[in-house]
Amino acid sequence: QEFNDLVSIATQICQTPMATISFMDQNRQWFKASIGLKETETGRNIAFSAHAILNTHTLVIEDTSQNENFRQNPLVTSSPHIRFYAGTPLIAPNGCTIGTLCVLDLTPRKLNDGQLAALRALGRQVIALLEVRKLRRSEIKQRQEIESQKEHYKFILDNLREIVFQTNAHGQLVFLSPAWQETLGFSVPDTLGKNLLDFIHAEDRDYSQKMFSDLMAKNKRDCKHEVRYVCRDGKNLWIEAFAQLNLSPEGQVLGVTGTLTDITLIKEAEKKLEEQRIKLLSSAKMSSLGEMAAGIAHEINNPLTIIKGNIQIIKRALQKDSLDIQKFSDLAGRIEATTMRISKIINSLRTFARDGSKDPFSSQTISHLVEETKDMCQDRFKSYSINLEIHHEAPDAKILCQPTQISQVLLNLLNNAFDATSESLEKWVRIESRLLGSQIEISITDSGPGISPEAQDKIMLPFFTTKPAGKGTGLGLSISQSIMQSHGGSLRLNPQSSHTQFVLQLPLETSSQAKAS
Repeated sequence: QEFNDLVSIATQICQTPMATISFMDQNRQWFKASIGLKETETGRNIAFSAHAILNTHTLVIEDTSQNENFRQNPLVTSSPHIRFYAGTPLIAPNGCTIGTLCVLDLTPRKLNDGQLAALRALGRQVIALLEVRKLRRSEIKQRQEIESQKEHYKFILDNLREIVFQTNAHGQLVFLSPAWQETLGFSVPDTLGKNLLDFIHAEDRDYSQKMFSDLMAKNKRDCKHEVRYVCRDGKNLWIEAFAQLNLSPEGQVLGVTGTLTDITLIKEAEKKLEEQRIKLLSSAKMSSLGEMAAGIAHEINNPLTIIKGNIQIIKRALQKDSLDIQKFSDLAGRIEATTMRISKIINSLRTFARDGSKDPFSSQTISHLVEETKDMCQDRFKSYSINLEIHHEAPDAKILCQPTQISQVLLNLLNNAFDATSESLEKWVRIESRLLGSQIEISITDSGPGISPEAQDKIMLPFFTTKPAGKGTGLGLSISQSIMQSHGGSLRLNPQSSHTQFVLQLPLETSSQAKAS
């Protein structure tokens, strides 16, 4: 009706019996609204408006019978016998001309300036009306989309396993998704208005309170933490809480929005994995000790032979009554030193064999850690004529570590180096350490045949081994890498080295750590 009203006004202003609002497409002219015409469309090839849309101003043909372009037009020579035409182009906001507002008559006529200006104004109103209708359709579509999204989000919230919550600035719950009741057993209506902290395990409440207090104080925009929640039936669940601060445009704290995710099964799985990791760690240790068995026996057997030999000397001397005090003192000193060596080896083995994963971190020099590990295997290397070289750039450089864990890594790498070099013509293993900024780098290089390029990418994978079947678990390097990562360090194979070289990096002990320890 709005378009019909515009063409009606056009006929009144221009005093013509006919007026149309026409839109043009590739092949036709279509009348959106018209007065005085029976047709609803015409072919574009005969349309007056097809000419009008090529202009930016109003096209006026006072007498079509006198116009070369139109006097043979079927609309002029036959019904409806148009003799007058005035059309103003309809130009859309994007600059495209989409049609015309035109007035027509069956007799020649003229329009004054006021009528032409009014016609152009009405044309602009056609475009304005189109834009309004487009906006209305857009608003309706947006409202429909919003309603659809509301339904969509409601469906998601109703079926989401994670709990979605929102609090006000005082920490009181103002929204909870249905998963709250499904997970913890408390009804949503009864919970709203209460503080989330009321449902957290007493032992974890202070920690969670601090996290939320820091958030509300705008010390951070979001936080994530894991705490235990107490269900309605008294059962405890591990929950991962994520919360994000809600701020007004002026920066005022409105509250927090976040999610609560039940991670109890994950925590139980992590506990089992940790237990399994400890078992694998122990297995790898025992495997390392097993590989060293011959060397350990040699380490202890040699001192025992020395002790036995010295005791026999003493016994023979006593039988002949020819043992003087000085010689007896020398022999006793040798026996004491040898027993001390055996004691040191046994103590090292006992320390190494125990689980050190829960030991406290302590300050250790790299040279001491390397020396302790070397004592457990040096005779084994000697018995195979493997030259074990040690060079420290800064022997007194300290790290904060679990000594037993780091010794296990070093021992595993030395065992691998022994296996690689024991059958080689050239036999040497080199341990070197050097400072690298705030890190210390330890490299263990051997003269063995090296690791093939195909195996280098897999060498750190669990259960992968280049050793013969039945020798080694394939876990040593994987566990060693895990130990290094738990110390904030790393373990890698250096592919650039001309020999097999494993590189360890560990952070140096800081002055604040040294004071604390």
